[in-house]
Amino acid sequence: MSIQVEIIGAEMEDVYRMFSMIEFRLSAPMAMFFLAHTMEPWLRDRAEARFDAEGDDAAGRWQALHPTTEHFRQSQGFPASHPINHRTGELERYITQEPGRTAGVAGGVQLTFPGTPPGSKWLTQKLETAQRGRSYPSTPARPVLAVSWADMNFYMSVLAHYIENGP
Repeated sequence: MSIQVEIIGAEMEDVYRMFSMIEFRLSAPMAMFFLAHTMEPWLRDRAEARFDAEGDDAAGRWQALHPTTEHFRQSQGFPASHPINHRTGELERYITQEPGRTAGVAGGVQLTFPGTPPGSKWLTQKLETAQRGRSYPSTPARPVLAVSWADMNFYMSVLAHYIENGP
């Protein structure tokens, strides 16, 4: 990435120093550091809180379980109604404990969260059902991965702080 700015009448040395600092802080290695050490923990904390509260401002409040689902859970030795999306704990562990992964991509860097695809077909289906719901058996979406405008505002403010002050 390259940034070029010319400000007529300004102390060019100061301007160049400032933009060099911005360019350095937004370089691929530094941007990957920022994503891995600031944004990935933020996403993880948000996901943990979402599981604990059974939804949030980004995902919406999760709908209550259907009575048939409650009966099935209870018959399997799990609590009937709560916690939602946590019958075995495998989905929550995957979302909240799987490390994120940063990588350089064309034109920038990318954070993948969680860092790897689910490890089993069952977990893939559980994640897809949580995110989108499904028609049969009728299951409403109860998203476990989501971001809101508040998250975007947080990201922008900590990014600006990082650019100005560094890690």
